[in-house]
Amino acid sequence: DKDITVVVSSKNPFDELLAIIQTERSLEILPDEFIGVGINHPLFNTMRWYFKSRNAVCLSTGILIRKNMGKKYDLERDHIFPFSVLKKHGYGMSNRHKYQLAQEITNRAILTSLANRTKSDNAASEYLAMVKKEYPNALQLQCIPDNPTLWEIENYELFLEARRKLLADEINQWLGGITDMEAPKLG
Repeated sequence: DKDITVVVSSKNPFDELLAIIQTERSLEILPDEFIGVGINHPLFNTMRWYFKSRNAVCLSTGILIRKNMGKKYDLERDHIFPFSVLKKHGYGMSNRHKYQLAQEITNRAILTSLANRTKSDNAASEYLAMVKKEYPNALQLQCIPDNPTLWEIENYELFLEARRKLLADEINQWLGGITDMEAPKLG
């Protein structure tokens, strides 16, 4: 109710709402906030909007993810390291912690549904090498580490750490530039 009142009655609702959030927590996103976070968490939507704001492309087709171009180009949240491969390496449901890491949003990329079907369960090392060759800036636009050693299954958790840091740094910079806040007149 308080948020709705701010939106309806404030001359500067965005800044006032940000100020309210800031009283509860820092607006800075820390890399550790991604640990074990799944696609239903608000960080995933923030990540997706950030990618769209950068004109990120589907990793397999090079098509801008901002544009909806019909059913086969609907956007999907694909595992970078396929779950079927991670499961074989101990990241299945029998180990709750590792399962959460397998489902973490830092192991997700935005692809078109057509691309997701063709990618299948290819190893991350092979898939990302192909992406880098075909669409050189696609990995950067979706904050995917550009270090091929991190794409190997034995370095999966190092990949997650690197991507968490990249995402936190990039999203914080983006959020900091969305608006120049004016101190709201509360009360």
